[in-house]
Amino acid sequence: MFWPFKRATQKKPYRNPPLMVESLEERAVLSSFTVDGRCNIYGAGDDAPPAPGRGGGGMLPKLVTLSTLGSPSLVSFPAVTGRVSGWAAAGGYNLPDGGGSWGGVTNVPAWHGISGVRHDQATMFLVGVFLGPNGKPATAPPTLNVTDANAIAASQPLLGQQFFIGDGSTGGQVLQSVTVPAGATRLYLGFAENFGFRFPQRLPGYYSDNGGFLSVDVRSASASPSVRVSEGIDAPGTSQQQIFRISTADTLAVQMPNLTFVLRDLPVGTVPAALDVTWTTSVQYRTGEGTPPGAKPVPGFSFSVTRRGIQYQPAWPSVRGGDLDVTAGFTVAGRTYTVSSEMSFDTRSLRILGSNPTKAQVQAYVNSFRLPANWPDNSGYDYNAILRKIAYHETNLANMGSGGYNQYYWAGQFAGHPTWNTGGDRGVGVMQITPSGNDLIEPVNVWDWRANVAAGVAKLNYGLGVADRLPTAIRGAGFDAAFARVQAERRAAGLAPLVGVDVPTLTPLQRVRVAIRAYNGAAGTDSLGRTVLNEYELATTGPANARRLALTVNKTTRVGTAQWVEVPIARRSAGQPNYVNLVLASPDA
Repeated sequence: MFWPFKRATQKKPYRNPPLMVESLEERAVLSSFTVDGRCNIYGAGDDAPPAPGRGGGGMLPKLVTLSTLGSPSLVSFPAVTGRVSGWAAAGGYNLPDGGGSWGGVTNVPAWHGISGVRHDQATMFLVGVFLGPNGKPATAPPTLNVTDANAIAASQPLLGQQFFIGDGSTGGQVLQSVTVPAGATRLYLGFAENFGFRFPQRLPGYYSDNGGFLSVDVRSASASPSVRVSEGIDAPGTSQQQIFRISTADTLAVQMPNLTFVLRDLPVGTVPAALDVTWTTSVQYRTGEGTPPGAKPVPGFSFSVTRRGIQYQPAWPSVRGGDLDVTAGFTVAGRTYTVSSEMSFDTRSLRILGSNPTKAQVQAYVNSFRLPANWPDNSGYDYNAILRKIAYHETNLANMGSGGYNQYYWAGQFAGHPTWNTGGDRGVGVMQITPSGNDLIEPVNVWDWRANVAAGVAKLNYGLGVADRLPTAIRGAGFDAAFARVQAERRAAGLAPLVGVDVPTLTPLQRVRVAIRAYNGAAGTDSLGRTVLNEYELATTGPANARRLALTVNKTTRVGTAQWVEVPIARRSAGQPNYVNLVLASPDA
């Protein structure tokens, strides 16, 4: 049977895209190969696979020409995955480190210049052998017992001597290195087998009934350390980018991607569990090529933590998107390494983008906001319904009529980017929140749809306050001047001056419309010269430079009553002229 302690330390094969990163050392050379389960290691340097023990010679071992790796002095195997079997018809497929079939013992003898190999706890493990330009040695070198190979970080085989590769790493996930023997020009990859595996008096053979294959990466072991994402990849990305997504949980919590970064290809002799690593995580949204029209820079964040061990899961301080860079700094044997994910072998960058909440999630969150105390009764409109209509209208304006509530572009080349307003007001997201003045927009409103909705709620509530204050706020220099002209006109007509002016409160419906208009900005100049153009203004008469209040006068009390009138759409030159009507006509869905 397969040995129990090995099961406990068996590693999960690494098959994510190679998001590897070099330090500032010379690039290593990496090649990938497929090794069939029938690859006969004793055929190294031969024209045909031998089977002196009968049962078929299978196929020749996989050849790696060392010059293609830059003729290195060291090689390593950073990724070895797949399963193989010594008898495909009976099953028994095992991982690259070997399995427990046929009693879990290997003791295959030497043959024609290739050493034997012994392993007391596994069969069908991946092995290698080096040869020089003259082929096999005249005499086979000693047979190695590789039972403890998973505890050894480095090996130094001789020409023609089989050595253990397995999955290329120790049980503690240290990348193993192999010293290339002097004079070696070729490396062969395959398996050692005879009938029953465990009997050294039986010559190699019985390859033809094997099955499966392994995918093997071979590289010069002078390779620099690298940072890889081992877990959390949830989008295929492109040839230039690996994309991770902000998401929304069933609880409506907005979540950053759950990522695990792992240091790989560490210097020989590194003890991962004892390595102190300073991890620096940076997320920045940069505008330019590849970002949507209207996109603006958004402040990101950068933070550092020092932890022991080679794995790291960022504890995100807030929700942010943009370019992601994770840097690991550590020291081994007096040498300091800095490894950054911005410098990957395959030139792919890392980026965090958004995935939209569902309509139901947005509606549930909008509906969770309580009715404000000053919401007008009998307006004919539900508070939460108005919020949903604003969200629907704003998100359709920003996101090309997608028909949903979208914090991010839902498709196309900008999918996952925030939905920026292209009209210049820097609005963004579900509620198209804009910054005040020249300030940068709050990053949380860009990347967290819940914060964006909450900001929209606050904006509508502010508009309600504008409606409540309007009958008082309308009084000012322009109002006084317009009333003074009324008094002058009465005096010229021989009428007694008015005692005062009553400005009526807005009706419930008017208050709702004023609040919606305030959401859009209420830019412009009203009839009294105020630099704000609400949904309603006071009725006036006379030329533009001498406006008079249009009043209904109580002759008994000599008090004039002003009148609220809706501002004509044609008078609006900023914002969306017909905004209020368009919002009210939007679907509540």
